[in-house]
Amino acid sequence: MFNQIIAAITKKKSTFQAAMQHYLNLILHTAMVATMNKITAQYQPLDYFILVYWPQAYYSEGQALAHDIANLVNGATFFNGAQGLWKNPLNEIVADDILFIEAFATAEDMSQHLETILNRVRYWGGVCDQEAMAVKIGTMMGSRLLLMPT
Repeated sequence: MFNQIIAAITKKKSTFQAAMQHYLNLILHTAMVATMNKITAQYQPLDYFILVYWPQAYYSEGQALAHDIANLVNGATFFNGAQGLWKNPLNEIVADDILFIEAFATAEDMSQHLETILNRVRYWGGVCDQEAMAVKIGTMMGSRLLLMPT
């Protein structure tokens, strides 16, 4: 690693700046991870999350879905404040007010309940006559967005 930095330094100034920033990020990352491991050892990590994009026009049904998710992974957050845009079959842009249903879970809970959660999203999306539902699933290191037909 150090040799890579030295090699980058000898190339040019912008490469030097990039190399130094990368090296600084590695140092900070290592220090942060060590600190986090020390501090959080007494807590249960919630490494996984699921985020459902829900149409606000169906608030009660979204609240029921949030309740279903909370029962499966021991909690969920339900909040609004976003607007989604999508194309309808007439190729027109339509705006929807969006609610977010978000839950964090342990790896064990997420692997045990993910299929059930997705089935509940499909069910409630169908009840609300939605053609598809957007669901983001992931960890703090990355995620995958699903567009699921109902």
